[in-house]
Amino acid sequence: MKKLVSLLCVLFLLSFAAGASAAVKTVYAQYPEEILRIVAGKTLPCAVHGFDFDGNTCSLYIYVFDRARFSAEDVKSLQPGDSLASGGWYIFGLKEIEPDEFGVKIVDESGSAFFLYPDEDGSYYLVDEIEHTLYLHMTSFYFLLADDFVYVDDSDPDLEAEPVTGTVEDVMKGCQEESSFFNEENTRITFNENGEITELRRIYTPWNER
Repeated sequence: MKKLVSLLCVLFLLSFAAGASAAVKTVYAQYPEEILRIVAGKTLPCAVHGFDFDGNTCSLYIYVFDRARFSAEDVKSLQPGDSLASGGWYIFGLKEIEPDEFGVKIVDESGSAFFLYPDEDGSYYLVDEIEHTLYLHMTSFYFLLADDFVYVDDSDPDLEAEPVTGTVEDVMKGCQEESSFFNEENTRITFNENGEITELRRIYTPWNER
């Protein structure tokens, strides 16, 4: 009987030691449904405002944006004197409305020109003279990186240059060196159906400073 007890104690100690040597991990809560509906399966303009790294798992604190969209019906009905508004952002007193093969050019009361371009879903989005798109802030959250995450830097002003594939460490370094290194103008993030980040791509914009 004593031998049996001793054997059980040895087995218990061995199993405890094996468990103690296993990798420690952090278990993360599921994303709220309202956030998952915004990002799941999409590629969206985003700004990275920090990261969390526990030595094993990395998550990025992301501000998620999307284009401000105007219905085709509203755009086609625009008349001189009308205004455009979205999320507290206004273009007052349209003076000129000029449809062309690409979309609609509009000029406001100050003489500033903007362009309404058709989106994939049939709506229109707004771009100013230096190619800034009007974005709306959708949500902010810490998003986990997927197992197949990849970082691609395609921001080289030489448009014929090949994109450079980077690492998670490169992403964290960019966040540490400059708070706006990844912003909604130059960053596109692809989320899988679980809301995890599969790709972070930094794209070229004319006003980028490398």
